[in-house]
Amino acid sequence: MAVAEGWGRELFINGDGLLLITRSQSDAADGSETVLQRIDVSGGTPRIVETLNVQGSYISARSVGGTARVIMRYDPQWNFPFVFPQNDSATDVAETANRAAVLSSTRTPAKYAL
Repeated sequence: MAVAEGWGRELFINGDGLLLITRSQSDAADGSETVLQRIDVSGGTPRIVETLNVQGSYISARSVGGTARVIMRYDPQWNFPFVFPQNDSATDVAETANRAAVLSSTRTPAKYAL
C-alpha cells in the first residue's frame, strides 16, 4: 500500500474506513496540493480504495457522523477579461462588461466528493 508522500498528515477513523489527509507539493500555480485517501482496513490488510488530489492548501477538517468536511484554500487564476473604468462615467459600462464576463464563464467552483 503506497500512501501519498508529504507532510502534515491527519487521519480520521469511521468503522473499518480511514481518511488520510496529506499536504504535498505540486505543479499548481501556488505549488500546493492536498491528497485525500480513503483506506479500507477491514480484513486485516489495509488497502487504498480512492485517492483524490486537490489543488490548494489544506486548512482544517472535522468529521461528524461519518462525514468528513475538509476546508481548503485555493486561489484560481481565471484571468477574466476585466474592464477597468477610466473615469467615473465609465463605471456602469465596466460593471456591465465584467458581470457579463463572469456570467458567461464555463468555469465552476471546485466541488469534490470522495
